[in-house]
Amino acid sequence: MSTGERILQKGKISRTGSYHAWGQLVAEEVIEFGQACQGGTDPELQAKVYAGGTFIGVAQYDATKGYSTRDGSGNPSVVRKYLQYDTMVVVRKGTVVVEVKEAVSALDPVYVDAATGYFYKQAGGGRTLVARAQFASDSQTADSLTLAELELDLP
Repeated sequence: MSTGERILQKGKISRTGSYHAWGQLVAEEVIEFGQACQGGTDPELQAKVYAGGTFIGVAQYDATKGYSTRDGSGNPSVVRKYLQYDTMVVVRKGTVVVEVKEAVSALDPVYVDAATGYFYKQAGGGRTLVARAQFASDSQTADSLTLAELELDLP
């Protein structure tokens, strides 16, 4: 890693400054940090992985959430995601780290896939353009994930 390069983690607020998050929602299902969200059965109280409904933001990282597991070699690791019924936070405005499924560049448009809740720069089957959003950095590979900063400015 070069000097000045930041370490990116899914769902983390990546730049200081103003951001707005919608807190105290309940995860209606397992939601990975950094994954796209839509309102749940009760959209005022619940959230779930984006599946073509109204995009409400990105699941924010929370160091107190997740569970312990073991990898294929038996080594302990922590899986960071919201489990079903966890209280969660959704970022609506600011710059947050997300997993992308293709290389992106700063200022590229943002599309979200209704089948997975992951982000892309190009339209395609089942992908929806996210209004008032753009990638704020070029993508980087870290721990076998391709990550990028996503800038949101949702009302």
